[in-house]
Amino acid sequence: MIKDTVSVDEIIDFLNELLVLDRDAIQELTVTHVPCNEYLATHATVQVQICVNENNKYWVGMLGILNGLFGIRDDGYGQIVAVFDNGSLIRFEKNC
Repeated sequence: MIKDTVSVDEIIDFLNELLVLDRDAIQELTVTHVPCNEYLATHATVQVQICVNENNKYWVGMLGILNGLFGIRDDGYGQIVAVFDNGSLIRFEKNC
């Protein structure tokens, strides 16, 4: 079944389902960031880290792109957050 629309809550449920299936893979995808160019870094909604590391100034990850689908809140953050405990990803939830 192909979905034409997906809600923030559905994405969160899906990510949490995947986390149960393979915690290591989903955690690695969540914490991994790759260099990106200034065009992506200045996108209106994609969440990008700005730092100087190995001559790359901008870094983007899976969660930043997913958050970009739903836009940004008034405080500049995305709707989906990853919750960690002692360095381990324990769940995804809606940013309150």
